[in-house]
Amino acid sequence: MLLGFYALVLFVITELCRVEGQRMDTGRRGRRRAISAIFRMVEEDPGPYPKEAIKLNNDKSQNHTMIFSISGDGVERDPEKNLFSINKDTGQIYIHRKVDRETTSSLTFQVDAHDKASLLPLDDHMLYKIEVLDINDNIPKFPQDVYEVDILENTFPGTEFFQIKANDPDERNNALISYSIVSQNPSKPSNVFKIHSNNGSILLQTCLNYETLKSYTLVIKARDNGANVLSSSAEVRIKVIDSNNNPPIFTQKSGSSSRAASALNSRFNLCNYGA
Repeated sequence: MLLGFYALVLFVITELCRVEGQRMDTGRRGRRRAISAIFRMVEEDPGPYPKEAIKLNNDKSQNHTMIFSISGDGVERDPEKNLFSINKDTGQIYIHRKVDRETTSSLTFQVDAHDKASLLPLDDHMLYKIEVLDINDNIPKFPQDVYEVDILENTFPGTEFFQIKANDPDERNNALISYSIVSQNPSKPSNVFKIHSNNGSILLQTCLNYETLKSYTLVIKARDNGANVLSSSAEVRIKVIDSNNNPPIFTQKSGSSSRAASALNSRFNLCNYGA
């Protein structure tokens, strides 16, 4: 039998596309059926509900008095049980509440048409897939509000010594996080630290001096890249650990030792250690 259903009206939906050759297991008859159409609805739609969704018809309706039935995800089974219902006489499908994409990203239900008098099926059943479109409704969050970090006084400038990560359950740009340093306390000397905006790695930019400053506090902001930007912040408390500031003295003149000595002395000279 030919697949005769078609959608007349879309609901909370931004796009309709036919899918050719896509297969999905219904889990009901032990065989695989093709998805007939995909609809897209936006998460967290405020309503009011119930809201008219897809209006179904059938190309055999001119010769038959029909009744429709619906089953599957969002109907009599989870996820989102009782989300959808259908008017069996008109084929109008309704949606009864909003959906959170972070909980349910897609649903698949089946629609059947029967002759009202004989209850015999008029067509192969149709499978509809509903994809829930993401909105930027989640703030990037750090697992902790405060991080305690130790750093040796003689850490070489350019060293990445800590990485901070936030989580955002949205998708695409809504979940793409950028990091920045909002403030450094004490504020001077400035720009002691730098953060990689794409991965949250914090690096040391200048030399540390335990005798002058023993700690710093950074406020780090994580912001997403959605249309309506959401952000949060956390503190990174950095404790400077006293270390040996006297450079080693190499007396051996071999090539490898000379190169090692030169590198180490350059490092110590850069920060004026031992002065």
